[in-house]
Amino acid sequence: MKYKKLFLNVFILILISGNCAFAADSLRDTFIQCGKAYMGVPYREGGTTRSGMDCSGFVYVAARDAGISLPRTAAEMYRVSTRISDSERKAGDLVFFAVGSSISHVGIYLGNNQMLNSASDGPRTGVVISKLSEPYWQSHYYCAGRIINDGASSSSSKPTTTTPAPSSSGSNSSSSNSSRGKKHASVLFNFNGYFDWSFYTPANEFAFWPRGGSLQAEFQLNLWPINPGIMVRYTYPIQSYSNFEFGTLFNSFNLPVCLTIHLNKYVEFYAGVVLSTGTVASQPQTLIGTEKMVQPPIFPGIFGVSFQTPRVRLGSVYGSLVQDISYTHYKAAEGYDNMTFKETIAQGFTFSTGISITLPL
Repeated sequence: MKYKKLFLNVFILILISGNCAFAADSLRDTFIQCGKAYMGVPYREGGTTRSGMDCSGFVYVAARDAGISLPRTAAEMYRVSTRISDSERKAGDLVFFAVGSSISHVGIYLGNNQMLNSASDGPRTGVVISKLSEPYWQSHYYCAGRIINDGASSSSSKPTTTTPAPSSSGSNSSSSNSSRGKKHASVLFNFNGYFDWSFYTPANEFAFWPRGGSLQAEFQLNLWPINPGIMVRYTYPIQSYSNFEFGTLFNSFNLPVCLTIHLNKYVEFYAGVVLSTGTVASQPQTLIGTEKMVQPPIFPGIFGVSFQTPRVRLGSVYGSLVQDISYTHYKAAEGYDNMTFKETIAQGFTFSTGISITLPL
């Protein structure tokens, strides 16, 4: 009799556990289907209706329709979710993204490295399915969070509060750092092609002046709020005579090697040294728009800033337009007067207009 009762209790326990697991899976499916019912709804900041939804408004409404209680904002959703590793992610979990130290976006994970979300920018906006491998999501990915426990027994599952979200003020205190979700590093390869030009010469004041062409390769690491990288640029200059003999080229090239910092997906700063070969390294060159001779010092420095348009998908890569402004220091060649302020500005500043191709690695 005793063994029969023990066997019966074990059987009931197994049956209850199986039903709980089934309920959790069903709740995940319901959550996802409720989210997919809003696909195509346009993005609208602060919106929670079919006329428009923002990212957290969409997740909030989808969860509400599935019988799950969630707070309204992405930061609050982060606070009440249970942090999980990427290897533990399952369809129906949440994925969070951050700009700096602030949670900025949330989506519903679908599996296969995809999420359902309400996007405000990019080639497609509104409630859409996005790949986490896309450059923007990859570079701002923060962590995954679970709101549906695998042991949930009812559709009214309520997430458990865990560690707090990153502070919006970007605090670097030890308590904030210890509670941060882990941001996983990703690497982007950027290849840029430029036409170099100037709009100012000491002789003609403001005038368009071709300077040559450049090819640039950069590896960008997305790990911290300020994403670093290393860049190498191959520059082939057009010699600039006062009578403008266009097409007269140096038998040489410049090779800037720089460290880069990306403040966001649109602005990049860089600084480094310029290595030169051939005529540039051994002989002076003509000051732009004049007949005065100048030359760069040994290992001249360069610094600059690049502005980039939003990336557009081009098959398996992404393309954008880039406007770059850089400064390299020059000095007067031996036997010539020191360079004036106007001459320094005219020769040192270069504008580079071109395209950028980005490939996630």
